[in-house]
Amino acid sequence: MTPVHFSFTSAFILGLMGLAFHRTHLLSALLCLEGMMLSLFIALSLWALQMEATGYSVAPMLLLAFSACEASAGLA
Repeated sequence: MTPVHFSFTSAFILGLMGLAFHRTHLLSALLCLEGMMLSLFIALSLWALQMEATGYSVAPMLLLAFSACEASAGLA
């Protein structure tokens, strides 16, 4: 496992653990969800770059758009 893969995998795991253990405040849960979504965004972007597939480069942008909509709906 490369250090880059380890870093975004550990970021996702830490976000998941934070979501599981810190459910008392809505804002901290939303921040944990945002961290998980950003680590997935980085993972999908790196995957599309490594495979040199331009057709898969749309998926990270959709994920980022849904993440922004989720955060704005949660804060509203």
